[in-house]
Amino acid sequence: MFEILLYSGMALIIGGFCLFLYSEMKLRELDRKMFLNEQLHKAFMEAKKESEDKQLKLF
Repeated sequence: MFEILLYSGMALIIGGFCLFLYSEMKLRELDRKMFLNEQLHKAFMEAKKESEDKQLKLF
């Protein structure tokens, strides 16, 4: 009886730890994607500004 309780508790602790590691990996992946998205957004904004500046110089 007590072995079942012991093993189920150990399984819950190990399972919880595995889920914690999985969530940390997913958070890191999302953090990387957000950083790349911000870099891409900056590049697009700079290109748009340069394009608008060129158009203003033509007139």
